[in-house]
Amino acid sequence: MEMRKLNEQRVCEILNEIVELEMAGVVRYAHSSLMVTGPYRLPIVQFLQEQATETNASQEELEIQSSESLPEQTEPKDSPSAES
Repeated sequence: MEMRKLNEQRVCEILNEIVELEMAGVVRYAHSSLMVTGPYRLPIVQFLQEQATETNASQEELEIQSSESLPEQTEPKDSPSAES
């Protein structure tokens, strides 16, 4: 069976989209936890905050895995930061 070449640009685009969705989930959970009112507020807020923490940990793990699997990015010699 022939191995196909990995399209690194496409992989980065997909990983960025996943991280974006994970971060949106963290924001939604955090926002929802602030909006809850009523007699059952405390357990619901706790649940939403736990979900936000879990989602954030998942997103951080994804960022670490993606940065380890891709080749290191180097700046061109002509870049402004390379001159300083």
